[in-house]
Amino acid sequence: MKLLVWPESYGIVKLGVSEDLPQWAMSSPFVSFTRVQSQSKTEELSIVSLEKSIPAKVERQGGFKCVEIEGPLAFTETGILDSMISPLSEEKISIFTVSTFNTDFIFIPGAKMDLATSLLERHGFELGMRDLKIDKRSKGSIH
Repeated sequence: MKLLVWPESYGIVKLGVSEDLPQWAMSSPFVSFTRVQSQSKTEELSIVSLEKSIPAKVERQGGFKCVEIEGPLAFTETGILDSMISPLSEEKISIFTVSTFNTDFIFIPGAKMDLATSLLERHGFELGMRDLKIDKRSKGSIH
């Protein structure tokens, strides 16, 4: 299975559940919005975006590298994420994931990226670089 490493660093931010989607995130080549409205302490709006576009005053965790499973993947395929996460977990590399309709993305702390890629290659994954062609006229659309 081929994995594609995205070239820039990403951050995950936490905003209030009722906040609007921020304009600063819209030009990121990868952006994910998750809003949880549960009337509990876990309510939030989380955004994964290019780290350099996140304003300084916003609560965040940064320095993550994005690794994409080359897709599209069928919903009937099983065990793919587990086969990636298990070797990383055994080496105490923390990650977070984002799934889309077509594939999955794993975010790995940049300081652990060399170790992570070495582990993944040893477990049979082929690694390449994601080539991003961004159309600046369409606010970050990828073509």
